Amino acid sequence: MEMMYVVFRGNKRISLRGEDLTTGKIAMIFQVRADSIYLTDDHNRAVLPLPNGAFESQDLLMSSHYEVHGESSASEGEASTSGQTPIRFAFRRPSNSTPTASTNHPSSRAKTVTIKFSEFEASVNNIKAKVTEALGHDEPIVLIDSHQNEIMDCEGTRGPAFWKQHARKIYAVPEEQLQRHRGKRRRESRQSDTSLPEVFDQIEEVVLASQGLQEALFRAMAREQLLCPKCRTDDTDFQLQAVLGLEDAVAALHNFVS
Repeated sequence: MEMMYVVFRGNKRISLRGEDLTTGKIAMIFQVRADSIYLTDDHNRAVLPLPNGAFESQDLLMSSHYEVHGESSASEGEASTSGQTPIRFAFRRPSNSTPTASTNHPSSRAKTVTIKFSEFEASVNNIKAKVTEALGHDEPIVLIDSHQNEIMDCEGTRGPAFWKQHARKIYAVPEEQLQRHRGKRRRESRQSDTSLPEVFDQIEEVVLASQGLQEALFRAMAREQLLCPKCRTDDTDFQLQAVLGLEDAVAALHNFVS
């Protein structure tokens, strides 16, 4: 059976026979310097070439994927160089300080962690493992977006397309801290809900008080009752009316507006 291996660098991927898997041909295909080439397998283990440029078949697994590493050759432009670099992504990890009510995120202070991963490592579980390793502790973390929605491991989050969107901000939050923050928000929501019956009771009191009020009395004011000279003239263009019975309405609303 012919031995076939999949090698890739950036977005370029090809299948090579075992006899073609040499530094010379890899350098020609991927535009890298032959004397700087080495491979890494799916477990990020390095595979080094022999002095003659070939690779030991016992170090390789058939149909496995191997990433090509090495210095770009001078003939390769800067544009292709940037396209072949491994994916890098920066995560903001909130500190362990207590969340404040004035912020929409679990914490207003954060640390930035930059990790490097290949196309085959672009999944939630692998990213969480790399972030935990970069931070140097075993505390469980959760990946969330800027709206505090947890990023789950599914088909849509597997592969580089999801993680290469620079506009998306991803936060790595300690799981315990996120649970505390969400619990606090639920308590605040319940407190807001418990205040609604009190508002309804006040509205009911206003309605009951209004039912016992007498209808206001509107009466045109006689011009001779006023001492104002303007009101007693014949050329006035407005009418004055006295309104009686508003004192009871104001007294009923006093408890709610004072």
